Amino acid sequence: MKCQFCGTEIPEGAAFCPECGKKQEAPSIAPAFCPKCGNQLEEGCDFCPKCGARIKEPDAGKPKEQRTASSAPPEIQNPKGKGHIVILVFLLAAIVIVALIIFAVRSFLLPDRMDTSETVNSTLIDEAKENDKEDADDEEVDLSEVDYNLLENAELSLDGIVKTAKNGGKVLQWKEELTFYGSNESGQRILMEDTTTAYIEGSVLPAGFLDKISANKQISMKGNLYFSGSNLYISPASVCDDNGKDMVAEYIETQARDEAEAEMARSAEYDYVLPQSSSRLLSGSDVAGLSLREINYAKNEIYARHGRLFDSPELQNHFNSKSWYRGTVSPGSFSESLLSNVEKKNVEYLKEIEFSMNPNGYQLDAD
Repeated sequence: MKCQFCGTEIPEGAAFCPECGKKQEAPSIAPAFCPKCGNQLEEGCDFCPKCGARIKEPDAGKPKEQRTASSAPPEIQNPKGKGHIVILVFLLAAIVIVALIIFAVRSFLLPDRMDTSETVNSTLIDEAKENDKEDADDEEVDLSEVDYNLLENAELSLDGIVKTAKNGGKVLQWKEELTFYGSNESGQRILMEDTTTAYIEGSVLPAGFLDKISANKQISMKGNLYFSGSNLYISPASVCDDNGKDMVAEYIETQARDEAEAEMARSAEYDYVLPQSSSRLLSGSDVAGLSLREINYAKNEIYARHGRLFDSPELQNHFNSKSWYRGTVSPGSFSESLLSNVEKKNVEYLKEIEFSMNPNGYQLDAD
């Protein structure tokens, strides 16, 4: 056994410790050290917490049930109390709340970035799928059977005639059936087989040019061909006749010349007293407000249109000043047969007006 106070090994049943000299107490009093392992003990413990040896015998006066319970080694108690558990629960709750707040802030501040990343990934996936689809389309089409592969060369020259489609647009029509392969504005691959027409993109040509091309006139149209939707179009760069003459340049020159002539005609109208006297019958509204001299001049300008010369210096000088006048026929050689029926009736009408205003009419060369 060991000393109850210093833990020194002493003979079994010794009353005093030879090392510290203290008297060994009865077993009912808990010693300061375990008599088996020498571990320092707390006051009142029945078993050594280190080796589990019994320190003192159970009280003889206790009931059997209590003695049996106290004879078993004591359970090691949890050092933490209820206060520690409450604190731990609060810490865990705080950690969860902070985590939720951080997640909410990240979701609010970074949605665009997340969406952008998802969009980019989706775009890359779509492009990859589209590329795979295009490769598959190319594999399915036998390009050796295609007359024109627009993916490789879209600039072509086609011979045909211009027709009007059901929707009012203009199309170029040719005789030989041709096969075209290409893609439209959506990237969809199209194989158009045995076609003889292509819509003409008229916006790149002068206004009215296609309408001036005679029906069934053979032309050669050069330009870029492309698909829009499911239709084939040609954007003309040049249009030539069967002799190779540039029809677009010729049309522009003709339009310019016609416009110049029309402008001259509009200007010439200001040189007439009554420009409409050669085209329709005159009425009172046409002559209202004209002077006696103007009525006389209007009557004689009907003759002057046909190149008549005049004996009156006043009339001759008047018509010589007009841009439209070309005097070539002498008064004696002039024939009324040169006048149209409308012009003859207008001459008689103007004579009536002139002599109704003055019985002697207008006196030429009076000044």
